[in-house]
Amino acid sequence: MNDSRFESHASCFCSLLASFLCLVVAPLFAAEPAGPPESLRYRRVFVPADELNAQAKGMIPLKREEFERRVVALTARQPNSLAAKVRVESAVHSARLEGSQLVDGNSRLEVVCAASEPVVLSWDSTLALGKPLWDEQPPRPARLGTTPEHTAVLLVEKSGRLTVPWTLRGKITETQETSFDLLLPKAATSRLVLQLPTGLTPETDAGIVSRLDESASENQLFSAKPAGPSANWLVELGGLSQVRLRVKSAAKIAQKGGVVLVRESATHVLSPVDVSSEFNLQLDVHQPDLSSLKLEVDANTRIIGVRLGGSPLSWREASAAKPQQTALQVDLPEALTGSGNSLSVSVVSPLTLDLPWRLPRLRLEGGTWQEGTATLIAPLALQVGSIQFTDARQTSISPGSLTQPEQTYQFQYLSPVGQVTLQSTRETPFLKVTAGLVVRHEATQISAVLNADLAVSSGERFAVEGVTS
Repeated sequence: MNDSRFESHASCFCSLLASFLCLVVAPLFAAEPAGPPESLRYRRVFVPADELNAQAKGMIPLKREEFERRVVALTARQPNSLAAKVRVESAVHSARLEGSQLVDGNSRLEVVCAASEPVVLSWDSTLALGKPLWDEQPPRPARLGTTPEHTAVLLVEKSGRLTVPWTLRGKITETQETSFDLLLPKAATSRLVLQLPTGLTPETDAGIVSRLDESASENQLFSAKPAGPSANWLVELGGLSQVRLRVKSAAKIAQKGGVVLVRESATHVLSPVDVSSEFNLQLDVHQPDLSSLKLEVDANTRIIGVRLGGSPLSWREASAAKPQQTALQVDLPEALTGSGNSLSVSVVSPLTLDLPWRLPRLRLEGGTWQEGTATLIAPLALQVGSIQFTDARQTSISPGSLTQPEQTYQFQYLSPVGQVTLQSTRETPFLKVTAGLVVRHEATQISAVLNADLAVSSGERFAVEGVTS
């Protein structure tokens, strides 16, 4: 009889809770009828050309046409005024892989609410959610419910950080890979941080995948010590909310013939006549008997040296597939195995001023590319003009300073065939003159002495012309 009363009370409680959510959510949706898209509001600020670098320090330049295209695209994605009142500014999702499941998942969402009264935020997700909490003192439970149209929503009363625990079960494919279909809450920027056992690598159908360094701040998301050797990975999704994640075993791939995983980085230093490039390939070798490497640079270059872990290696030129490529064969002193093998290649290539040219890239024949970055260092004597991207993006720019006058550009490649095309021009230096004239009037003549301090805006000048009258 007690069980009967308990079931009756529980049933009544669930009915009251569902009725409460409907009463709260339905008026909120009814109060905000769908309307035409709202234009993004922004203000144009005009800056003198010679002050642009100082004003835009730390920002990424964007062409006016591209900016206006993005404004139109963003406006089209705003369904009505409700979307402008509440949004997720950023989201960081983290989890670790255990078997075929993502466990200990945690989502941290920065929610911005511009409304003066409670509003609801659409919540589409395939994650198995735990108890969501607002990051307050003490933590305040968040309210998740459904509308009469069976749409999942989050009730938002004010801006704040929302933390949501979650798990997700994966599927084992025919190739013995673990696959996850992730549908995450929509956010302006989303990142997924994964902790995988050593020997496993992630692949996605969208976003940018990279392995985190030991010093990366995202590693702090995992407070518990892993049960075994592991590596942390970052998937940058940008504004995407849906992604298919596949986790592959490098050991199983090796059993089928082997694989060499490649992570690429490069530093390019410009001079008025050439480009000095230092390439570094991090190689994870999961195949036996790797005793030689064939490398290709997609430019006509002069090879300066090849090193493995700091030790010089012998190499010889090889036939390239295309005339504008440079190929070399590297014979290793012993077979290469294991992870974290650092291969460095130094090259010099000619620089053509006032014409578009591409940053050179280094590729390992037969390697499986995972990620790539590039750094460009330009002296004050050279100006970097238009920059165009193919499967690449610019991540930062650092204007020159008094202690480090060179400008530094950071790029990230999104595919093994990504390209960065730019145009460099020689800056015309101008003289800065601070002068004083002393005139003496004598009985039969007039004499004058000109004292001048000369400085050049950049570079060097070896001749100065003057006109007297």
